[in-house]
Amino acid sequence: MPHRIGVAKVLSALGYHALVIDYRGFGDSTGEPTEPGLTTDALHLYNWVKQRSVDSLVCIWGHSLGTGVTTNTAVKLLEEGKQFDGIILEGGFSNVRFITNGLIEHPFSWFYWKFPYIQFFLFNPMKNNKLVFPTDENLEKIRTPIMILHAEDDHLVPFSVAQENYRIARNAQNSDKRVKLVSFDGKLGYLHNGLYRDPALPDIIRDFVLSLKP
Repeated sequence: MPHRIGVAKVLSALGYHALVIDYRGFGDSTGEPTEPGLTTDALHLYNWVKQRSVDSLVCIWGHSLGTGVTTNTAVKLLEEGKQFDGIILEGGFSNVRFITNGLIEHPFSWFYWKFPYIQFFLFNPMKNNKLVFPTDENLEKIRTPIMILHAEDDHLVPFSVAQENYRIARNAQNSDKRVKLVSFDGKLGYLHNGLYRDPALPDIIRDFVLSLKP
């Protein structure tokens, strides 16, 4: 996807190593995309990177659904007595309930509801596979520095969701310095996938990374 490539190019230009994986069931990876499976894949990647990074900072960047995987992974690491040096959440939602409720309430959803099997093919699989991705609940537990990036004109995840996630994380860590919310003016037209095009993004990322260094 252009977004993934765009973000990787921004990070590479900053001199950062960027590893992007296909979760199981996505891209060229085999297997079924379950929530525990996706989280396990992210944990394996973290451990692989950590073994080779020596004293370098290790951050995780999650976009859209990936923010759920990101916060799940951060909580799992916390339970093991480990943690990322920093977390970046781009265009993140609060939990899968938000996604399903958003589909139900979207003004154009009537078109899809006329199909008789929409419940069977969309909502039942989410329920049966226990897809939750509770970003909001995870943010209450995480103690890692967090930066939230969100476009004010995001057409898939409203900016108000980013504001709520920021409120939860800030209150949990009781700090405005460890949790940052960076918004992008809706007039820029970045929507859900275009933040990598912002000319200020490299400086925003660099400043966040520098703030992580002791």
